[in-house]
Amino acid sequence: MSAWSPRDLGAHLDLVTIQLDDDERRALDGDEGPVWQKLMLTMALYAQAMGADRLVNLDAPGHLVISEPVPGVGARLEFLEELVSAGISGRMPFSVNPPAPALADIGDLSVSQSQTFGGRAPIIRRYTDLLLELGLRPHGAATCMPWLEEVGNKPACGQVIAWAESSAVVYANSVLGARTHRNPGLIDLVSNLTGRTPAAGLVTDEGRRATVSVDVSTRQPPDPQLLGYVLGRAVLGEVPILNNLGTYFELERPAIRCRLLHDIGTNAAVGGAVGLFHVRHVTPDALRSGDAVLAPGYRSLLIGDADLEAAEAELRAGVEFVHDSPPARAVLGCPHLSLEQIEQWTRRIDGALSAAGRGSLAVPTTIVTAPGVLAALRARGDIIERLGSWGVEVRCYCLEALMQDSVVAPPVVITNSNKLRYYNRGVMRFSDDALLRIIISGRLEQPSDRAP
Repeated sequence: MSAWSPRDLGAHLDLVTIQLDDDERRALDGDEGPVWQKLMLTMALYAQAMGADRLVNLDAPGHLVISEPVPGVGARLEFLEELVSAGISGRMPFSVNPPAPALADIGDLSVSQSQTFGGRAPIIRRYTDLLLELGLRPHGAATCMPWLEEVGNKPACGQVIAWAESSAVVYANSVLGARTHRNPGLIDLVSNLTGRTPAAGLVTDEGRRATVSVDVSTRQPPDPQLLGYVLGRAVLGEVPILNNLGTYFELERPAIRCRLLHDIGTNAAVGGAVGLFHVRHVTPDALRSGDAVLAPGYRSLLIGDADLEAAEAELRAGVEFVHDSPPARAVLGCPHLSLEQIEQWTRRIDGALSAAGRGSLAVPTTIVTAPGVLAALRARGDIIERLGSWGVEVRCYCLEALMQDSVVAPPVVITNSNKLRYYNRGVMRFSDDALLRIIISGRLEQPSDRAP
């Protein structure tokens, strides 16, 4: 921020044309100091780039996407230090995405791996300390599932927020009925520090109307993750409404509905740039607005078996593992698993081990979740110990960061997450049932046995 000269700042101030309230005008005029001036200028120019004519106030805490100083992506330490030195802090406490695995979470590393990976720790710790001073929630807030009860950052329907992280954004907009842009990294922080976001796009009534009406026609219930991926590929950044999901799924059951919609939304954001989707008679906007949720001139789309099969073939391309080579690790939790999901997996693993007459898994397995969920598990008795005795570890880092780190990534990984597979082509995805069979037996299955 300090790289801007007074002349540069003046030239940028002259570009601001949006409406400003009294507080925003004072900040932009420099009455609150140069750092606040730059923050408000950033928000004003961002709003103009989005086609907004004004800013609106945030109603609830934010969520940041960048949890560590990633060159060219995340905030530089100097930027955060300047904010802290100026006494800046968020108006509401925010959460943040999970970090890359800490050295202690990985297990046995070679000396060279420890030196390479461990060298990042002081920088990451400093980054986290600065975020805490700016308003990061101190306990259990590092997760891509900030709305979980154990995290405590769940916005109410209709509240305006400034979130980043694609899977969190689409869930907040679609399932919770909150209102947020698909904010980029850094803008999420600036927005939450200023307490403002542009009055445009998904924050507005008009911007939330569906422009694509989607029917699904498949022989069997479609794989929700693959359906979401195909949906995203088809609509890109538009707002779709799914008309007939109740034909295939038990949407009246809250737990099933939330998991289903989470899988669809996460993968629609992966396949395209979907920040909001509606489900007729189910999601908040569709329930409230009825047919009025459709925008004038909307288009129609049909997703069938051929679309799902083509997408699945594309996603499998380039993954070349020898099927008699055992996987190094199974990973679950991209996005993070909820407490209920972990309890379900515990029951399933217990039953499968008993049926196979085994005392432990053939494939080491990692489950990743929010710190608050891990604390809740530890408070509920012996679940963590039971999982550990079977060869399952429960951690709180980011699986994407793990797989993209050449220092610590396992060589052959299996998962049930299409998002993890999409961003890491060295990952094999299987259905929940197939994944369970593999971690019990240690034998990879043929492609026809993979998800869906």
